[in-house]
Amino acid sequence: MSNELLLTQNTVADTSTISLGLSREAVIAALGEPRATLEQNEYVILRYQSDTPTFAHYLFFQNNELVFKQIGRAKQPKTLTEYISQLGQPEVSIKRYEPPVQDSLQLVIHVWSQKGVAITTEGINPQSPVYELQQFNATTLTEYLETWGQEFAAHKRLTVQAPFILQQENVNEPVAVVNEHVAPDYSMILFVVAFGVVILVTVLKLVLLLLRKLRKADVTT
Repeated sequence: MSNELLLTQNTVADTSTISLGLSREAVIAALGEPRATLEQNEYVILRYQSDTPTFAHYLFFQNNELVFKQIGRAKQPKTLTEYISQLGQPEVSIKRYEPPVQDSLQLVIHVWSQKGVAITTEGINPQSPVYELQQFNATTLTEYLETWGQEFAAHKRLTVQAPFILQQENVNEPVAVVNEHVAPDYSMILFVVAFGVVILVTVLKLVLLLLRKLRKADVTT
């Protein structure tokens, strides 16, 4: 069954339900006329209005086939945590903008190139809503950064830690325990030995003093 036929069976169509591979005519039939039609290199781009300020919907067509979707924040936005739950750790997380651009939201792009998904969030907060969703045909990270992610490929990369709740999923997995050899603290050992010697010498002096007193007592008697 073709993508066009599947699309006509949907009662409601929006950019999130439009499948990659559809023709330009099929997309327009489902979504209506775009707000603008643009051309960029070998791509024809349809722009649709979204419910997120400054984040419009852009649909990229190559040879009359939908190959890339850039979707403004959905009406029911997911969080970064939800995407990590479904897709695992992102292959890379990159700052979307760098100086001199002023970015008060500190937007970050998280990429799962092999799964054909990239999202934009506010920083690396696991609970951050998703401002933008990219969908494309699965590819390598290198290929993604040379094409769809080219504009920010050289920006600073960040490390995203899996939310604690996700780490609990692996709590029952066997963990290899490594016994590391810890070098002894020689300064502490020397201190203990020296302290012991002082105590021993003190005790011996007390014993000798006591013996002398006992001998004197024997002489006087």
